[in-house]
Amino acid sequence: MKINDRISQFSDRFFRRWETVKTIVFGWGDITCHPFGDTIFRNIVELLTDLTNDVEWVNTRRTGNLRFAEFKVFFERDGQLALWRVYKKGFAVIGVKDGDSPRFRLFDDNEWRKERAANNTERYVSKVDGWKCYVMQSETFREEGKSDYDLCRPFVTFLDNVFNASNTSTERLGTFIVASPETPNGYPTPIVLTKEQKKDLEEEIEKGYGALKKQRQMMILPRGMKFQIVGMDGIDRKLTEKVRTCVLAICDRVKVPANQVAIIDANSSKTLSNGTELREGDYNKYQSFERLLNHTFVRLAEEMGMDLTYTIYNKPLRNGKTTV
Repeated sequence: MKINDRISQFSDRFFRRWETVKTIVFGWGDITCHPFGDTIFRNIVELLTDLTNDVEWVNTRRTGNLRFAEFKVFFERDGQLALWRVYKKGFAVIGVKDGDSPRFRLFDDNEWRKERAANNTERYVSKVDGWKCYVMQSETFREEGKSDYDLCRPFVTFLDNVFNASNTSTERLGTFIVASPETPNGYPTPIVLTKEQKKDLEEEIEKGYGALKKQRQMMILPRGMKFQIVGMDGIDRKLTEKVRTCVLAICDRVKVPANQVAIIDANSSKTLSNGTELREGDYNKYQSFERLLNHTFVRLAEEMGMDLTYTIYNKPLRNGKTTV
């Protein structure tokens, strides 16, 4: 009977994983700014969090196999998302249900609440009956009360400004035209267009003439006009240097080698023909992930009373030695 109960528990857990889908409603509205910085920040962070697929856990104790199996399933299912929340929010709330059938799950924001204790500290309380909260915090959040994303927010905002300025210049085809009516010689007063004439002329030029396929290339005006072209290509000056500066700052904060980021490596003047720098950067990336893993999931396993170790495969070798 107990074996059947255990099988049903595991089947319920796996099928619940497949059936649960989070619905997200997108409402764009009037978009005036694209989140370029958030995309770059997430790409850099996922260089580390993607390595959760390279971790193999080993139980060093004969007892507690069910708890270890649940921990392993939880890590494979929600480990990458939990580490992303640690970087984005500074913490991740994990639901723990101990007893004969231990469980681990990643809590959403509506499944826990904050309570302030008498010593002016905050504790996280589960809203789900029978579950307790375990808060996985980053070292930055414990010390500063901010997440790594909050510390990198100025650079993320600067990336948004740089890319959106370049995007606006590209949409405008890189130029801005200023036109004014030309006053012939001998006229006592300058020629001034009325509001209706100015509006009609602007709409005609904007809709009918330009560099697009459906627009006309020849324009004939009823009166002489002076045209002045203002180039907007100056916005793109030192675009690469600005982006590199922000990406390098984010890489330093996240502890990812800069030559692992495509936007840096692709603009590098070095060919990496022998692969030494790339291999060293890859090794340092795995080292950063291993430190992250020790601060988060290894600490969680120790506090849950589990004795385990792990192996990270695909990690580059150094001096002919492998690390476990």
